[in-house]
Amino acid sequence: SEDNFRRANEAVQDYEEKIHTEANLSLKRTNSVPDFHQYDHPEYTIKKIAQPGGFRRGYIKDQAKKSGNTETESVRLAGISLMTYVKSVATISGWENITAMDIDYDDVDTSDGYSDEEEVSEKMHKEFEKWRVVHHDGTLPDGSNGLLKTFFTFTKAIVNTSILFLPQAFANGGLLFSIVLLITCAFGTIFSTQRLIDVAAKLQKTFPKIMEITYGRLGKHLTEFLIVTIQGTTVVAWIAFILQNSEAILTSHSLGYDRATSFALLFVLLTGLCWIRKIESLSFCFIFGVVMMVVTSVVFFTEAVSKIQRDGYGPDLVAFNDKKYYLFIGFASYLYEGMPTVIPIYAAMQKELRDSYGKLVFVSCGALLILFAIFGTVCYLAFGSEVQQIISTNFEPTPFLDTIVSMYMLVLLVTVPLGLVPVFRVSEHYLIKSTLSTVEKMWKTNVLRQIVIIIEIYVAMFYAEKLDSFLAIAGNLLFCPLIFVIPPLLHLKWIEDQSTLSKIGNYTLLIGGSAAGIYGTIAQFLIG
Repeated sequence: SEDNFRRANEAVQDYEEKIHTEANLSLKRTNSVPDFHQYDHPEYTIKKIAQPGGFRRGYIKDQAKKSGNTETESVRLAGISLMTYVKSVATISGWENITAMDIDYDDVDTSDGYSDEEEVSEKMHKEFEKWRVVHHDGTLPDGSNGLLKTFFTFTKAIVNTSILFLPQAFANGGLLFSIVLLITCAFGTIFSTQRLIDVAAKLQKTFPKIMEITYGRLGKHLTEFLIVTIQGTTVVAWIAFILQNSEAILTSHSLGYDRATSFALLFVLLTGLCWIRKIESLSFCFIFGVVMMVVTSVVFFTEAVSKIQRDGYGPDLVAFNDKKYYLFIGFASYLYEGMPTVIPIYAAMQKELRDSYGKLVFVSCGALLILFAIFGTVCYLAFGSEVQQIISTNFEPTPFLDTIVSMYMLVLLVTVPLGLVPVFRVSEHYLIKSTLSTVEKMWKTNVLRQIVIIIEIYVAMFYAEKLDSFLAIAGNLLFCPLIFVIPPLLHLKWIEDQSTLSKIGNYTLLIGGSAAGIYGTIAQFLIG
């Protein structure tokens, strides 16, 4: 009948709807976003999720909570955005631990997902309290870095523009003498680093605090002086690199170059950058500086190899340069200028991994030794006695080379304020009273930073044409004591149960480092 037909048709339609519904459910993509309204936690705020990769990180952490396995490395990394991780790797390694200075509330980074004012205030308080404790008792903070990040951090703390000054240093020392001294300094640095690690592991204090405990306030002040002058020397080398290459590029294109104009332009640009209240916000530029340094070194190494294949070896190659060999003594020490960061990088490691730090240092210094030896040898063989202060000025200008050098100069310019962070921190700590009003403190800080910039630019311009002599004297007077004298002294003082071999090593390093620094300084003043 008609009623039966209608009921059958309705049943068929109901069955079809059921099939379609089940098919849609089975084909529906599983939800990778956790049900955020059930969580009352700042990691699920809109600001966190809005960051690149926020949904994926939230999904990983949600699944880990459901499975009860929240302690894995992948889950820990899931709580960190890519840019946050890169920024942490790119920062200058632990300068706040080196100087052990208090930080202002203005310097606390609160940009990682806290939107509520009370949460921001609480985070600022915790950050401030953490560094206040470091300032008062010098205790090493707990670290979180893994092996790979520690290796990269230590390596980049040593490598800088000095590799581009290395061919001139090889010409000063002679090929054989330079390689032998490089090997000696590399193994001396490895041994010295292990001395510092032993002391830091026992006392659990920062470097300035260890020096203060050992030698009183004079030891702390000496350490801060060495750190400030060493980092100031490094920045002088950066600025000299910018000045010399700017002159070379402008001259090659028949454009005028004026030192006074260069001084004024650098002063204006660096003043603007150094007036940034949170200089650490520029830290992401540091990673680009490392990349550009690697690219620049590879490009010039390739060009040097091509020149040897095309024109043969450079003129006047010698195994030992009896006229300028003493300049390489100080420069070899300067190559390992990252020594002040040894303890801060050690403190930044996870505690359970710190026993592997010595092996990481050995691998890093060994790799850098090979890199320095090959780069210096090839570039010296290519140009011989005609090698310039900075290897980049030896090559015929081309649009490609000019672009590479210009990019590197730009990155160095932006990272100059980062390089001056320890100089700013220490000078502001001693010269600006904490009781001043916010406005007074701000302007006195600005003036002080301007004075530092003027000194840095002036020294760079004065020594631009004799940079090898400047770096040699800095290596003899500053780097030799810090690398080869202070660590064995501290080790002999604090590590009681030492083997005879360990004591012999300490005294050998102490006497050899002192003799090298004194001889290099005297020879430079008497012979040079």
